[in-house]
Amino acid sequence: MLWLSAAAAILLIAGGAAIIAYELATEDASAAGLLGLRGLRRQEVLERGGLLASLDPLVRWLARWIRPLSLPGIRARLEKRLREAGDWAGYDAPELIALSLLSALSASVAGAIAVRAMDAPGAIVPFGACLGFFLPFNHVSATAVRRQREVNRSLPPAVDLIALAMSAGLDFSAAIRHVIEVSHTQHRALTEELAYVTRQMSLGVARRRALEEFAQRVPIEPVRHFVGATQQSEEKGTPLAETLKQQAATLRNRRSVQGEEAASRAAVLMMVPLLLVMASILVVLMSPFLIRGMDAGL
Repeated sequence: MLWLSAAAAILLIAGGAAIIAYELATEDASAAGLLGLRGLRRQEVLERGGLLASLDPLVRWLARWIRPLSLPGIRARLEKRLREAGDWAGYDAPELIALSLLSALSASVAGAIAVRAMDAPGAIVPFGACLGFFLPFNHVSATAVRRQREVNRSLPPAVDLIALAMSAGLDFSAAIRHVIEVSHTQHRALTEELAYVTRQMSLGVARRRALEEFAQRVPIEPVRHFVGATQQSEEKGTPLAETLKQQAATLRNRRSVQGEEAASRAAVLMMVPLLLVMASILVVLMSPFLIRGMDAGL
């Protein structure tokens, strides 16, 4: 009976593996939704190779089963975060969930191997599963924060350069393209977003709508002020080049104020580590005297 049970388990595992292999083999590569900026990101991942490219068929196959599930709140939050992260890896919300499930499974298997081979505590398996599940979400959030920080740092000189190019006779779209050509190697996040804006306008999208999407993709205060100033100039008919010059000066002043505030906060935050260091030094200096006093008292 024991060998029958083992044979049945082996047949079930082999059958499941065969079904998964068949589904992956028959998965149409063109069904990945390679459209727009998200499609460009997916194509970059596939051409670059690596772990994500190897897992792409499995992620798409698993996402096909997750996509019919009704997850309106979770899906909207994940889509917003992926958009803020520059359409990371070309994934949508179901594919990111699928990647998290695969990461959790891999971490669980690694934890089980560690328990078996190194006699580690059994709690490492659920801990590894939770850690593996949230790891892709954390990576996407960190990517979004990094892009926002980079855009915040590189936006003032870019706005100043756009205003200078418009003063030289270029229109708004040509000025943005000039900025992209000049600084595409230095400020990648900003040039990618500006390239998306120009691509939208070249496809017939109104400038107002393209800039609003820019503000949605990078929801930080400098971008909102830049978009608002551009739209206000368009509504009132004021020269856009002069408005952008004033906007660039305002952004630089705001960066200076933020730097001064960060320096002030750093001075306050450094007090606790300095106090701990001073306490440690006092303990090291006073320890011999305390030890001698205790020996003398004994």
